[in-house]
Amino acid sequence: MIIKKNVVADIYYQIKDEDGNIVDSNEGYSPLQYLHGYSNILPALQDVLEGLNAQEERYITLKPEQSYGAYNEALVYEVDKRELAHVSTLQKGSVIQSADGQELTVAAVKKDKVTLNGNHPLAGKNINVFVQVVAVREATPGEIEQGHPLALESTCCGPKGCC
Repeated sequence: MIIKKNVVADIYYQIKDEDGNIVDSNEGYSPLQYLHGYSNILPALQDVLEGLNAQEERYITLKPEQSYGAYNEALVYEVDKRELAHVSTLQKGSVIQSADGQELTVAAVKKDKVTLNGNHPLAGKNINVFVQVVAVREATPGEIEQGHPLALESTCCGPKGCC
């Protein structure tokens, strides 16, 4: 069976940045299950997986516009440190959540000000992706209705989330 719309694919993946550093991987964890054709993974990655069979592998490089977008300077801004008094650990590299649920990275901490960055850490960068298809099966009607594999709710595809 090949990967096409309305099938569930189980994949292992590894994502590296431009310098070859592994930034995400599900090696040592359960394979990521996704329902093909429902935007559950990066669209460019889904395009590459279309038509593959179990046990096939691909290495691809995705440009920023195919992955996490261009780096946007407008998403980097400074706030008064008092506005973040509720944050227990406020140090460079910490990730905090805004009131509207957006993840922000602390870019700098000064005496009275904190610089926050709303860009994805991989925004503006090419990423190199290795993906191995482990299994492919027809989706159940319930999975198609939900738009994702039902088993997805109980699996972890890696320590940093899913691709």
